[in-house]
Amino acid sequence: MERDVWLIGAGVFGLLAGLWGVVFYEPYAAIWPFSAGVAAFGLGSLVAGGLQRVGVY
Repeated sequence: MERDVWLIGAGVFGLLAGLWGVVFYEPYAAIWPFSAGVAAFGLGSLVAGGLQRVGVY
């Protein structure tokens, strides 16, 4: 598979997993910042995959 497909797939998975952790756990839980970080990196991977798919990156 192409790199953009892997980036988009990893981005969707990371974003969904991170958002699930952010929504499921309370903000004072120790895992909440980690989940927010996973969601942020997932969003970054998703954007990078999309940009690579259209030829910008």
